[in-house]
Amino acid sequence: MARLIFFILCFVPKVCFGISLEKTRIIFTSDKKESYLMIKNDNNFPVVIQSWVDDGDLNGSPEKNTGEKIISINSILKVLPGDIDKIKLLLISDDFDNNKETLYWLNIYEIPSYKKNTKKTDNQLSVGIRLQVKVIYRPDNIKVSADHAIKDIVFYKNKGKVFVENRSPLFITFRAIVNSDNMNESYNINMLSPYEKKETSIPLHVRAVSYSIINDYGDEVKNDYKIK
Repeated sequence: MARLIFFILCFVPKVCFGISLEKTRIIFTSDKKESYLMIKNDNNFPVVIQSWVDDGDLNGSPEKNTGEKIISINSILKVLPGDIDKIKLLLISDDFDNNKETLYWLNIYEIPSYKKNTKKTDNQLSVGIRLQVKVIYRPDNIKVSADHAIKDIVFYKNKGKVFVENRSPLFITFRAIVNSDNMNESYNINMLSPYEKKETSIPLHVRAVSYSIINDYGDEVKNDYKIK
């Protein structure tokens, strides 16, 4: 029997192929040693979930995962149809940069299952679903949240190009960026690291942009900015 296995990668959706997530990001602080992510199996069949935390390597696996400062305690879960369970995470180190956030990724992999009545001579195509959810360590001395950090996003023109700069110590994830004068004209910037500057695809003729970012609770926060 031939079995072909591949996986589909989903970045932080709340629902992906029958698995629902309670939230799209997990935030740790030095006084918060444990956290968890609630998951629900919306399928009509049981699923086996494997989880691990790493630096976001798309080729990563639990076997390759060593030296991370946040770990998944219950790395294997079987979730019955309609049931809700939780992935438990544990902070095992406090050796972080205290001036900015540190980003990891929680990998949630649905191990492919096979029908019991399938004959050994049959070919099977199995699709494994792998989701990645942001896991962020935020030092205690950082008091700003994404709701306030949105004001620390700056767009500016330099040498014939438009740049965006994150002047906050937080990781900023954009939901949308559009031309304020033409809402049908949108631009793709996924995420900015703390204090990162990045060249954009925004044309020089654009005078202002309307943009939104995702806050700590997965909600959308909006702002407008005049490009100078």
